[in-house]
Amino acid sequence: MADLEIAGLTVRYGPAIALDRLDLAIDSGEMFVLLGGSGSGKTTLLRALGGFIQPAAGRIMLAGQDITALPPHRRPVNTTFQSYALFPHMNVADNVGFGLRRQGVPRAEIARRVSSLLDLVRRGEFAGRRPDALSGGQRQRVALARALAPRPRLLLLDEPLSALDRSLREQTRQELLRVQRETGTTFVLVTHDQDEALAVASRIGLLHDGRLAQVGTPAEIYERPASRFVAAFMGAANILPGTVRTAAPDAVLDLHGIGPAQATGPAPIAAGGALHVALRPERLRIVPGEAHGMNTAPGTVTDSAYRGGTMDHQVRLQGGATLLVSQPLADGVGAGLLAPGSAVAVSWPPEACVLLPE
Repeated sequence: MADLEIAGLTVRYGPAIALDRLDLAIDSGEMFVLLGGSGSGKTTLLRALGGFIQPAAGRIMLAGQDITALPPHRRPVNTTFQSYALFPHMNVADNVGFGLRRQGVPRAEIARRVSSLLDLVRRGEFAGRRPDALSGGQRQRVALARALAPRPRLLLLDEPLSALDRSLREQTRQELLRVQRETGTTFVLVTHDQDEALAVASRIGLLHDGRLAQVGTPAEIYERPASRFVAAFMGAANILPGTVRTAAPDAVLDLHGIGPAQATGPAPIAAGGALHVALRPERLRIVPGEAHGMNTAPGTVTDSAYRGGTMDHQVRLQGGATLLVSQPLADGVGAGLLAPGSAVAVSWPPEACVLLPE
């Protein structure tokens, strides 16, 4: 049985529907990530779980208890906010122990738990400092320790790394994962950053217009998107319309602007039906010589962009389609240089074709 069960959850802001009959189950100890663009409903869902918003319909069950109508202070749930919300007049130790004092926990137990949590987030030496003497990453870890101190059943994190620069964000992300694994607490993390979601999630729930577009592991959502929206949202993708020439056992397709192509596995619709195919740029290869056979197409490089570990090329195919090709630079930047106007051929394996129903 899932630890957190959401059934038919609906939230309205006046006439606008922010969450539309949403169903979701999260297991105990998961690092579950709510991903979506602005206005998708991810923060609304987090606030409903925390008790800060009362839904118009639906139910929230946590560990078998219906918490839908409970106020925030009566739920076994804690929230860390984007701003961290540390008390500026308290030092780090007092901030971490604040919730325990509110619960009437004995002083000796507070001291023991605060010390243990600061060691867990590797900030024990900062116990006597005020928040204004800490960096952004240090404040984030203190806020995490404070949220974990009352031992919540569920911890909600609202864009906890958004205020950090890239290198610090990646470092803090690994620390967050370590803490979650060591405590075993169920985390629900909200982000709009696809890379962050792919890096930390046990599963991802991708929200779009108040509904779940897809729920699955990072690999499932990236490699096997359920729709054109999911494919386009989860990183760069070349999405091409086409029709099914042969549906099974392996699909043969006619891709508009390319020609015939082969995919691994049967098509989701019968021969003659329309669909879309997603091709990830990193699954494509620029090959020397002329194009021969299926899943190989001749074209011309129209633009290139250096990305550090890769070189991205825009290739205009003779059939009319344009593909983004991400070429790894294992042998350095020189190996990936292609001048605009260079004649090339682009190829891809059958398993790179992700078939999306129309």
